[in-house]
Amino acid sequence: MRFTLTMAALTAAAITLTACKGDPPDPAPAPSSTQPANDTPTAWADKTRPVISNLGEDFTLIGHLLLTAPDRDPALLHTACRHLHYDATRLRNRLPAPDDQINEHTAKATDHLKALTDQCLAATEITKPLVDQINAAAGETVTETKLALDRADALK
Repeated sequence: MRFTLTMAALTAAAITLTACKGDPPDPAPAPSSTQPANDTPTAWADKTRPVISNLGEDFTLIGHLLLTAPDRDPALLHTACRHLHYDATRLRNRLPAPDDQINEHTAKATDHLKALTDQCLAATEITKPLVDQINAAAGETVTETKLALDRADALK
C-alpha cells in the first residue's frame, strides 16, 4: 500500500513537473568551435552545473515515466524527451570550454545525448498511435465484458 501511494505521488509529481515545464523553446545554436573560451575552468563548471543538474532531472523523469507510470502516457514522455533534447543542446552551447579535455568530454557527452534524444523523440512519435489503439481496445473490452456480465445477470 505504501509503495502504491509513493508511486502515485511520484506519478503526480512527474505529471505536474512536465505540465509546468511545458514544451521547452528551441535553444540557440551552439557557438562556433573557433570562439575562444573566456571562462576559467571553475567559472565554466559553475555555469555548467545547473545544466547538468537539469539533465539528471530529465533522466529521472523519463525513467519514471518508462518504468513506473501506470499509463506510460506518450505525450508526457514526448515532452520529457524534448526537455532532455533542450538541456542537451544547452550543454553543447557551453562549448568551447577553457580546456581541451573538458571540450572533448563535453562533446562526447552531447553526442551521446543527441543520439539518445533522437531515439527518444522518434519512439514517442511511434508509440502514441499504438497507445491510442491499446486504450481504445481496452475501453471496448471493458464495455463488452460489462455487457456480457450484465446479460448473464439478467438471465438468472
